[in-house]
Amino acid sequence: MKTLAIGLLAGTFLTGIAVQSASAEDLVIWWNKSYYQEEDDKFDEIVKAFEAETGINVDYSLFINEDAPVKALAALSAGEVPDLAFGFLFDLQHTSRWAYEGKLVDVSDVLEPMKDRFMPVALESVNLLNGETGERSYYAFPTQQQTAHIHVWNSLLKEIGQSVDDIPGTWNEFWQYYCDQQGELRQVTGNRNFYGVGQPMSSSASDTIFHFMMFANAFDVEWIDDQGNAVLRDHRQQLIDALDSYVMPVRERCNPPGAVNWIDSDNNVNFLNQVTLMTPNPSMSIPASQYSQNPENYTTNIASIEWPDKPGGEPIVYMTSIKTAVIFEGARNVEGAKEFMRFLYEPENIGPYLEGSLGRWFPVMPALVDTPFWQDGTDPHREIHRLQYMERPQNPFPFVYNHRFMPIMTENAIGKAVGRIVLEDWSTEDAADELIERVETALQG
Repeated sequence: MKTLAIGLLAGTFLTGIAVQSASAEDLVIWWNKSYYQEEDDKFDEIVKAFEAETGINVDYSLFINEDAPVKALAALSAGEVPDLAFGFLFDLQHTSRWAYEGKLVDVSDVLEPMKDRFMPVALESVNLLNGETGERSYYAFPTQQQTAHIHVWNSLLKEIGQSVDDIPGTWNEFWQYYCDQQGELRQVTGNRNFYGVGQPMSSSASDTIFHFMMFANAFDVEWIDDQGNAVLRDHRQQLIDALDSYVMPVRERCNPPGAVNWIDSDNNVNFLNQVTLMTPNPSMSIPASQYSQNPENYTTNIASIEWPDKPGGEPIVYMTSIKTAVIFEGARNVEGAKEFMRFLYEPENIGPYLEGSLGRWFPVMPALVDTPFWQDGTDPHREIHRLQYMERPQNPFPFVYNHRFMPIMTENAIGKAVGRIVLEDWSTEDAADELIERVETALQG
């Protein structure tokens, strides 16, 4: 049985009844609704195939991005949890903290026998510390991943006799290039409010966190060590340099002034409306949105390119967010939930499911990439996607090593530091010092 909850009111209404109404069911699943119907349809097919193969009846509900964690928190508070829950925002907001607090079931018995199927960063991201036992173990299922991509209007560059091949691959020159094209493109487009760069600058957008983390990687900023201890103060100058580089487009007036108020969708909207020449984005949602809607944009007009090398010339390390499914302590049917995940992990199930996202998410299993969908050499975006995930170094977010870093994410302390500079005219030194103090305070608990 499938339930679709759209919006918080619907989700709240279901909080008290979803598990109860499924008392006759064998397995209750709460899952994140996809951005594309193709992905939801594939999940529905997987559920039906699982029911047919196992004889287990499944009651599942779909919830939009923002509602999935709200639902989970309400269920934990009420003591009425589903058997299995998945949310695109779980890893960025809650998973490592839930593990530390002893709220998640250890799923090592599922992952250990198949650990050679996964990318190392995927397993590292779910190998979390339990504060009650003082030991790490696998407390979540990795399902898919996202990293930061860069998209450019190749069609606009052609109008001024340029192409993506003319974009420098070195750090400072890369960002300056877009600012340098702004004036000529304003004349070509007739839009005086056209900007070379579309970089989020707000504390309202989680994209600000994702993108600044890439800048931090470029300048070799380290937040915490492998044991979870704060080391950011030892990298103060690198943090200052990263902040200076991040806000450069604002200082040079080649970033939309409204970026200080952007939410996560606004860089997409400004780019697709051709207000900006380029924008970074932490998924392939921008080209994926054009796949059916405007095929020419997908195949020709929009280019996806790699991030430039670090200022020192070394390849940049990509920040990777591993999406997680979890089993909460207190779930009625833990073994049924594990059995479902074993079934989902079969290549013939999870492979088509992820392909239904039209490339928005990338597999965490290398074998899933060896398919016509991902190996299509004529697809300009998936080729870059593969390169970033399969051939470049990757790091998980710091909260993997210490759950106390999670407030830095949820309160967007990084976006606040950027806002101090671009809105309140703070020096990058002062903004860096405040951020260092906030990170140290958070990690001290």
